[in-house]
Amino acid sequence: MTTLRPYIFRVSGPSNSGKTTWMLALLNRLQKEGVKVATIKHSHHKLDVVSRKDGHQLGSLAPNITVGCDRMLLDQPIDSPPNLFDLVKQFYSDMDVVLVEGWRGEDIPTLLIAAPPKDWRVPKGIVARTKEVRSEVFLSIPVWGLEEVLDWVLRYR
Repeated sequence: MTTLRPYIFRVSGPSNSGKTTWMLALLNRLQKEGVKVATIKHSHHKLDVVSRKDGHQLGSLAPNITVGCDRMLLDQPIDSPPNLFDLVKQFYSDMDVVLVEGWRGEDIPTLLIAAPPKDWRVPKGIVARTKEVRSEVFLSIPVWGLEEVLDWVLRYR
């Protein structure tokens, strides 16, 4: 398992299983503990960043950064998904923790939050599961709630 800094922790489960809800809960709790946290979400689908404003057309034609008064968006076409660890190094090297959704091909510490379907690629690095994962395949993996996940991440960050 990878132990790079910042500490990378993944929340994994099939579509619509509550991954983002888990990440939001972890993000809020870690920030309350004074931890500098970022997130990276990986999708197997094309992203729709189209807006009714003309400026969003720029990113479909050339790399574009749109800067507003409260956030910045990097809109850049890619031929293939970039490497997770390269993204962390490039954008989040000053963070304590990076919470990840997706990236099932990487061997990083993972919370499995729902029983995966049979055709689903189970990620490496599962350290715990939620009570919703009842499959016999995962019985040897400990069941954790939010507090146990929080304790794990705080211990290893």
